[in-house]
Amino acid sequence: MPAARNRSVLSQGSQSYKSVKVAAKRLEKAALSYKGDERVQLLRRWLVVLKETQRATTVVREPQLGDNPDQTAPLLDLYIDYDSGAEPMNFFHVFLYSQALECVVLSLIREAPTEEEVSLVSEVFGMCLSGGKDVHNALLSSVKDLARLFSSYSDEVLAKRDELLQFAQGAISG
Repeated sequence: MPAARNRSVLSQGSQSYKSVKVAAKRLEKAALSYKGDERVQLLRRWLVVLKETQRATTVVREPQLGDNPDQTAPLLDLYIDYDSGAEPMNFFHVFLYSQALECVVLSLIREAPTEEEVSLVSEVFGMCLSGGKDVHNALLSSVKDLARLFSSYSDEVLAKRDELLQFAQGAISG
């Protein structure tokens, strides 16, 4: 196993742990760099994995009556922060730990989202952000408005554009 890979995956028994920091950086990089169809595919993959993680943790926490006791729980990828030694995290927790959601919102502002992207991001918001559907819809409406404004900005106002992007990132983080 190469040295870099050795640090990003730790094996303990039959369970492998991946690095929280490496996974978070990958999520953030993908969120900022993917455009067009790649961004749609990325959002679809995230949504599937978030739903699978949610379903798997629900099954583990709430076993159904009459279930076979020998039935194994669904396997989840687990991530660990090697520096802090904290408890292992699942993908959902790593996703929230990372700034991937903030980065994808910045990407949507820089390049206006399609209706499919809006729908996918709305589902991700529902799983990851507090507030109800009205709050999420208002946030998405603001993202679409900012995307329209940003597409019309000229080079003279790039400094203000960066300030607005930082404001948008802070709003999502909060």
